[in-house]
Amino acid sequence: MKKYLIGTIAGVLLTTSSAAFADGFSINAAVKSIQFNFNGNVITENAVEYGDHVYVPVRLVAENLGAKVGWDAESAMMTFTYGPDVNNEAVDIKNDVTFSVDSIERSGGSTKLKVKLKNDREVPVALNEQFSQLVVDGEQYNHSTDFKSGTFDSTWLKPIQPGAVQTGEIIMPEIPKNADSVRLLVYIMGPGGAIDTFQVVVPMEKGD
Repeated sequence: MKKYLIGTIAGVLLTTSSAAFADGFSINAAVKSIQFNFNGNVITENAVEYGDHVYVPVRLVAENLGAKVGWDAESAMMTFTYGPDVNNEAVDIKNDVTFSVDSIERSGGSTKLKVKLKNDREVPVALNEQFSQLVVDGEQYNHSTDFKSGTFDSTWLKPIQPGAVQTGEIIMPEIPKNADSVRLLVYIMGPGGAIDTFQVVVPMEKGD
């Protein structure tokens, strides 16, 4: 178990294809491919290296740290929502994919979450159970590092086809009973390796 911390971002990049950082101000900078490691989930993306700084795609970093990102073009303002105000529902929707959690069950030293994934995209998507995370009252539980049994639901080994609804389990380490706050984070991959982070509240019955 590890404390659930949001790291400091040294640089912010609104777009990886431009080297202009302010109106009327341009620079010559190197665009390079770098790897981002989010608790073992490695994503490769472009970033800009300039001087002693690396400017990274802000949405990619923020969403993988559990934050919601908003952009107001009129005011040129980005907003970040995280902590207790982030998606207080048991369902999350991104890019025509709906992910929801129905129930939680503890047995045999593990925590089984009954979940559903609906794919309204025109291409297949895939859920990577290995990198799933539970955040329980601020403590983070990772499938890949905290759960040694190697138990997976084989449902997620196959892509979810366009228009399909898939139900299954996400099997995690055992978590404490009577938790006040339980959130599930999953990573769903689309074509070309694009990854969306889904974050939902796990419905807890009294006494769980």
